[in-house]
This record gives sequence, structure tokens and C-alpha cells, in this order.
Amino acid sequence: MIAAKESLESAQAALVEAEEHSIGNATANEQDSITWEKELKRAEEELLDLDSQGMAAKDLKLNPNDALALLTKLKGELVTYMESKL
Repeated sequence: MIAAKESLESAQAALVEAEEHSIGNATANEQDSITWEKELKRAEEELLDLDSQGMAAKDLKLNPNDALALLTKLKGELVTYMESKL
């Protein structure tokens, strides 16, 4: 009878320990999930920022013909301005 009681107490202690271990694992998994969600959000924000920067850089690039036409136009405006000042 005493051996059975000790065996039952041992089994109960093992059960409590297993439950605590399980709770610890669940908590760790939850923390990992939260960490990964934050990391994913940060990466998505960084991707959007890089995409915006890429779009801005693309907008700044002129093709050579457009740049030459703009330069010619600005030179013409400068000549007109200089002539009006004389």
C-alpha cells in the first residue's frame, strides 16, 4: 500500500513537471511567434522603403535624349533672359 502511494505521488510529481515543461514550451513558442511577427513587419517596412527609394532613383534618371532636350531648352531660356537684361 505504501509503495502504491509512493508510486502515485511520484507519478503526480512527474505529471506536474511535464505540465510545467509543456507550459514553458508553449510560452517559448509564443515568444518566438511574436518575435518572428515583429521581424517580418520590420522586413516588410524595409522592403517598402527600399522600393520607394528605387522608384525615386528611377524617376531621377533621365534618358540622354531627354537630358539634351532639357539642356537645350534651358540654354535658350538663358539666352532670352540675358538679352532682356541688355
